Amino acid sequence: SFPTRRSSDLIIYHLEKIIAQKTLIDINYLMPPKKTYQTIKHSFDKYGLEKLKPVYEALAGQYSYVDLKLVRLNLMNKKNKK
Repeated sequence: SFPTRRSSDLIIYHLEKIIAQKTLIDINYLMPPKKTYQTIKHSFDKYGLEKLKPVYEALAGQYSYVDLKLVRLNLMNKKNKK
């Protein structure tokens, strides 16, 4: 069965906790298509990683919060590598 929004949020919540502890994990397989990823990444570069709403609004609601959260997690994970 397809995961519900609630289960997706729970998974993302746990991934955020793991990454916040500076633990590196491979989440590339969870990323949206490359073009979507790049568009969302560009908005995070402009508005920062702290809040989702400015990015969501800048993209006119075109992408789901799940996609935004996943891209943000990946960017935070890459930041931890440095």
